[in-house]
Amino acid sequence: MKTINKVRLMGRIASTPEIKLINNTKFIKLEVTTTGFYFCKRTGDRIEYTDWHEVICYAGVARFVNTFVKRGNKVMINGSIRKKREVDSNGITHYTTQVIAKDLQTVGTEKIDERIIFYDRNGFYVCANIKEADQYEL
Repeated sequence: MKTINKVRLMGRIASTPEIKLINNTKFIKLEVTTTGFYFCKRTGDRIEYTDWHEVICYAGVARFVNTFVKRGNKVMINGSIRKKREVDSNGITHYTTQVIAKDLQTVGTEKIDERIIFYDRNGFYVCANIKEADQYEL
């Protein structure tokens, strides 16, 4: 295994993070998708694509992922790329590229519930939903 260079990814968690144990070392493996686009030179059409990245998290990053991250979360990951070579039972060599997360943070806000905080000159009110908030004047 060889670590080559640094990488920054922003994407969505595509699968439920898996806790793994190899050689008495716990880590978390997860899949992150990133999307992008390009324009076809021949037709001029916009072509969208999705890339899948295998991300490995150790120590504090793994604890954070295990506690706070779930499938569908948008995350930003700083880390390094590691290429791995494996030989299967048929003697065929397979290469895998992994991202080793040095830092991972969730991005954006998650919708937790429908409450709305309404501010006016008298203070603020916590409303149960948008319908309740409509009764207050601006």
